[in-house]
Amino acid sequence: MVPFRLLKSIISLLIGIAVDEGKIKSLEDPVGNYLPYFKTNGWEKLRIKDVLTMSSGSNYLERDKSYFSLNATAYYGDDEAYMIDQLMPKEPAGVNWEYRSADTQILGFIVEQVFGKNISTLVSEKFMIPMGAEADALWLLDGNNKHEKAFCCFNGVARDYARFGQLVLNDGKWGEQQIVSAKYINEATTPASYLKDPTENGAAVDFYGYQYWIFNHKGMKVAAQNGLFGQYVYIIKDKNAVVVRLGESKVTKPIHHFQPENFTYIDAALSVLK
Repeated sequence: MVPFRLLKSIISLLIGIAVDEGKIKSLEDPVGNYLPYFKTNGWEKLRIKDVLTMSSGSNYLERDKSYFSLNATAYYGDDEAYMIDQLMPKEPAGVNWEYRSADTQILGFIVEQVFGKNISTLVSEKFMIPMGAEADALWLLDGNNKHEKAFCCFNGVARDYARFGQLVLNDGKWGEQQIVSAKYINEATTPASYLKDPTENGAAVDFYGYQYWIFNHKGMKVAAQNGLFGQYVYIIKDKNAVVVRLGESKVTKPIHHFQPENFTYIDAALSVLK
């Protein structure tokens, strides 16, 4: 099994199912409607849509590697709820994009709240069983509280990861079952272009949707689940193809938020698909 750090998109799909089933009324809903902490503390205007698009405006810094950072608490701590309760707004939500694992953990708590089940059970019921997963999977928990670390640390096999890509390729349908609505899949894999990217002088975001990465390569739109250390699932609609790459890669300077190797792997896949 390979640990995946790109399981944020699975949490997004669970949010989509919650909307489809009416458990979440709207992505415009305040997060505080579902999680009491976000009813106050300056979070009153934070929407579910904002955490889906990594635009919460919180003080969580993904690049902070210090021992006592919120980032360290998320990865190495034993209480994800405690980490979430330390979040404070540093800027208005829904304006600037900034990659934050804490945003996905918030989504994970919303999912637990609206379904009344833990994430592992939901992923099994909603995806793994209906899609005929080949192997059992494991998700890292946070300690005695047993919340899944929703932003990372799902362990599975390549063909099962590919199933999630195939689900998106099929517009949320698996066989005769519509697992996630086509409407949500389309929204999730469309860039949140109303957001600004502070790392590129406030340019419109054209690379991120609802926990999915999006880029154009050689005239084709590619939706992707990108892991930090070399795990990728690419959904290439124009070629009716899903490509999975697992392995270790060194983090290098990104090109417009993408590791350069992304384009190498896509080119390799395209050469086979010809």
